[in-house]
Amino acid sequence: MIVATRRQALRCVVSGVLVWSLAGCSDDAPDQADALEQITQRIRQSFPNGERRVDNLSFVSGTLGGDGRYTAVVNYDLVTVMTSIDLFNTVNKPGESDHVVGERFVFGKTDKGWALVK
Repeated sequence: MIVATRRQALRCVVSGVLVWSLAGCSDDAPDQADALEQITQRIRQSFPNGERRVDNLSFVSGTLGGDGRYTAVVNYDLVTVMTSIDLFNTVNKPGESDHVVGERFVFGKTDKGWALVK
């Protein structure tokens, strides 16, 4: 009798874990790791090659809109890699960082999955 109870308990645990893991694999939102990689690439494209580095990129929240688009909100640090001059002749030295809070990126559903909207 005890063996049957252990088997039933094991089945319940395995079934619960399986259902829980599949619930996170929904098409209602992009995969978080893939979304963060796409966001990193987009941020890097906005600066000349090697001028700045993206650090501490973290996912804050995500919202699925009624139009089928997904809005991701992230925080990150932009670290200066080489000396540059910004607006108003502000000099950025290597190692200096700017903390960006709450930047939004919008994803759209394509035939290949979720992709950043330009």
